[in-house]
Amino acid sequence: MTYGALNNAVPVLNKLVLQNLRLRQAYQLTKIAKRVNDELAFFNAKYQEIMNGDFPDDEKIKMMNELLNFEVEWDVEPLVFSVNDDLILSASDLEMGRGLVEIREEPT
Repeated sequence: MTYGALNNAVPVLNKLVLQNLRLRQAYQLTKIAKRVNDELAFFNAKYQEIMNGDFPDDEKIKMMNELLNFEVEWDVEPLVFSVNDDLILSASDLEMGRGLVEIREEPT
């Protein structure tokens, strides 16, 4: 999972925080949210280093692209929902949450 993907998933996680979830799902959501927050804090620190550094603009762009595409070691299980769960999410939400949110056809 890249930093760019984690950053894109934040709106989906924010929507899910407002949903009524089963205890297992709520617990898993807190684990995912904490890990995403930790990773994005690291990303933001690196971002500040790049932006505040004495680098030419083209080098800053290159470094930012590398940072956004950096693969984060991700060992947290995704949040699993059934298509039967009563959630309101868009197709865009599902795409942005890929890797963090999983939808299954059978009940969870």
